[in-house]
Amino acid sequence: MPNENCLNGMKCPECGSEAPFRIAASSWFKVFDDGTDSHEDVEWDEDSCCECWDCHFSGKVADFRPPTLENKVQRAVANGIGQFLLHNPLPQAEHDTLKKVSSAIQMQVTVLFQKEERDGRQEDDGGETPDHDGGSEEAT
Repeated sequence: MPNENCLNGMKCPECGSEAPFRIAASSWFKVFDDGTDSHEDVEWDEDSCCECWDCHFSGKVADFRPPTLENKVQRAVANGIGQFLLHNPLPQAEHDTLKKVSSAIQMQVTVLFQKEERDGRQEDDGGETPDHDGGSEEAT
């Protein structure tokens, strides 16, 4: 049965297990000299470390969720450059430059998808865009 609560959509990409997972999380604890007592809400995000309890595959929480198109593009860029570097040893300076280019491309992918998401929301709002004096006007 697919996860629908705090593990919504999560599944191990290696073995397919839907739970349990070990996740590096943050929380506020009441701490005494001899240990902890209670804690508040536990928080993690897509970049938190995650490990499958069954097969011990480890990665980030995002790796355990169905990939979005943006994530697929990000991984393709990273994997493509990583494979290139693996098979084409470069001097350190060129290697570092290529890694910077990879990071810049990945940032541009993020910006592109954020813009597409904003544009999609504007269309859902009836196509109104704010004009320069703070009102709104119908998009043409």
